[in-house]
Amino acid sequence: MSKRLVVLIIAAFTVINLHAQKQLVKAYSALKIYNYFEARKLFKEELKKNKVTFLADTTAKIKPHKNPHTLASAAYGLGVIYSRTDNPFSNLDSAYLYARLADSLLILSTPEQQAKLIEKQLPPDSVAVDTLFGKIYTRGYKEAKELNTVEAYDSYINLFPQSSYVSNARQKIEDIDWDSALLNDNYQGYKQFINKHPYSPRIAKAKGSYELRLFEAMTKAHNVSVYRNFLDNFPESPYAQVAQDSVYTLSTQSGQVKDYYTFIRNNPENRNLDKAWDRLYITYNADGLETTLKNFKEEYPDYPGADRLGRDLQLASAFLLPFEQGGKWGYIDTTGKTIIDPQYDWAELFSDGLAAVGLNGKTIFINKADQGVVNGSFDEGYAYTGNYTVVKQGEKYGLIDRIGKLIVPFEYEDISVFSEGLAVVTKGTLQGYVNTGGQLVIPAIFEEASDFKNGMAVVKKDGKYGHINTKGGYVTEPVYDWAENFVNGIARAKKGELTGLINTQGDVLADFKYSVVSSFSDGLAIVTLDGNIGFINTKGVEVIKPQYGFALPFVYNAMVGDTIAKVEWKKKRGYIFKNDKSVFQFKFEDVNAPAEGMIAAKEKGKWGFVDKAQKNIIPFKFDNAGSFKNGMALASSKGKTGLIGRNGKWIIEPKYDEVFDNYTENAFLVRIGDVFGLISKDGKELLPVVYFEPEKIGGDIYLLTKGDKIAYYHMASGKFIWQQN
Repeated sequence: MSKRLVVLIIAAFTVINLHAQKQLVKAYSALKIYNYFEARKLFKEELKKNKVTFLADTTAKIKPHKNPHTLASAAYGLGVIYSRTDNPFSNLDSAYLYARLADSLLILSTPEQQAKLIEKQLPPDSVAVDTLFGKIYTRGYKEAKELNTVEAYDSYINLFPQSSYVSNARQKIEDIDWDSALLNDNYQGYKQFINKHPYSPRIAKAKGSYELRLFEAMTKAHNVSVYRNFLDNFPESPYAQVAQDSVYTLSTQSGQVKDYYTFIRNNPENRNLDKAWDRLYITYNADGLETTLKNFKEEYPDYPGADRLGRDLQLASAFLLPFEQGGKWGYIDTTGKTIIDPQYDWAELFSDGLAAVGLNGKTIFINKADQGVVNGSFDEGYAYTGNYTVVKQGEKYGLIDRIGKLIVPFEYEDISVFSEGLAVVTKGTLQGYVNTGGQLVIPAIFEEASDFKNGMAVVKKDGKYGHINTKGGYVTEPVYDWAENFVNGIARAKKGELTGLINTQGDVLADFKYSVVSSFSDGLAIVTLDGNIGFINTKGVEVIKPQYGFALPFVYNAMVGDTIAKVEWKKKRGYIFKNDKSVFQFKFEDVNAPAEGMIAAKEKGKWGFVDKAQKNIIPFKFDNAGSFKNGMALASSKGKTGLIGRNGKWIIEPKYDEVFDNYTENAFLVRIGDVFGLISKDGKELLPVVYFEPEKIGGDIYLLTKGDKIAYYHMASGKFIWQQN
């Protein structure tokens, strides 16, 4: 603490006597030779003789004296002794006390009195006193620095308020308090520093750290409740926006519509309100269907984006087609009207309401309103299947959802779309499965892995095939040389080169003895045993003994009114029922399915038509012939194909390499060489035979390709929607 020293002058000064001078000279002589005991005794006797004593509060009381300069000299001498460290009396408090006494007495001395001291070579003068103060201040600061505590520096400042080191001491206190705040690194420590050092250059950093640590401490539980409480108690915090974002993230982390809406109702002032509405809208209307949008409108009348909803309702039923203009791609509708201006490097068809387009060397996804509703851009992107799509960054693949959230990270060489909540991923050369949360739930330990169907998938491990469930456990052990997935609890499998049937328990239903087992059709599968063909049922029983040279699966035939299969018996072909009874007599080299009262049959290398009784109706004169359909049948002559009527005459002359009679209701697809065209049912050319095989892309719309150019053709109207120049 600061100590006040008051020199009380009680009466008039007395005359200094010769004894006092001699005593002072003697004391300083002792001091000069470091006889501190003698010097201290003499100085103290001089002060005591003049009744100079110290009260409890360090106030000095002296007897009236005419020459205070002699007392100043004695006090100074004591100050010197106490200030030094080479004697047992060393004490800074005492040194400072006597230095102040000397200074006060020296001020009371006249110039003449001070001159007498100089004459007798007795200190002090003002310079000597200041020097003594300086030594005391320096030593005191050094000792405080050695302790280097706030208490030591505080004590120094209180004891030596006039010291030039006070500012240094205050800086040291600030440094210690700052180091302490950093060490504790909590909001209480920073708050204490701010209150104690409001003008520190560190105040901005202290306030920043205080706000951060306060936010962290108040929200340590990391739940919606603590973030809301923080916003209530500290609305002006620089972390208020972070708290709002955390409330949003935690409230909607499921990504479900109901959680977005709950957030909207409970947090009307949150800055993420628009974002929540946007995500709710996108999630609810993920399929982009008109009926879904209408349901949304009814369910959420408070949705603030009425214009967006109205526009999307109009676009929902629109079928958009990519088109090119000036080297850029956009979208038109089926009337050819531009809906999205050409601006992209390339464009794909819309799938589930979203389309992949190229922009500046990257793939992005847009909706029909030309909005980039999927966050991010990618090196490659594929059509959406439901809520997910495969994307590529660098050399790795991942999966994103409809808002661009990365579901499966970019760390796989290949990845499939989800099937029953799991997707096949390839890590290096091995495959495993991830779930819709992006976790690798079935390790990548298989050489091959199929999609899940009915809760099971085929896998290959150590060169053998087996089946696993969605937990990764084996349904059937990997002991087969090939296996397919289960259908209705039955799967084909191979051991060596022979095929059999197994069930989900691994039981053998049909022995591994067949060279061929087909898939089941109408409850029966074709099997080949020792070169002979028969049929087995789902229990593996041979219901039709292997005896035929050829067979096709059982299918329902309208003309016969039953399920029949084409087989070959003794080099003749015909049809049998499931009881192995023949439908017709086996008398022809080949036959096709009975239809519209006639059967295409082959005799002596030529095809013609017979009736149910196998009476010849149309002569055997064709190179090939198909079944009748709507009064017409495919037929070939001299290597070319056309269509005949029930009278056997050509309706469409045989000039095509191939005719597809089941292409559309009103037109046939025809091929000559590697190019295709369309003809009507009366043989009129609808599209010249100059295109690669047409691709049906929606409704009656077909994609046509000629060289490197494309066009869209509307089959019903027989008109082009758009042709690339």
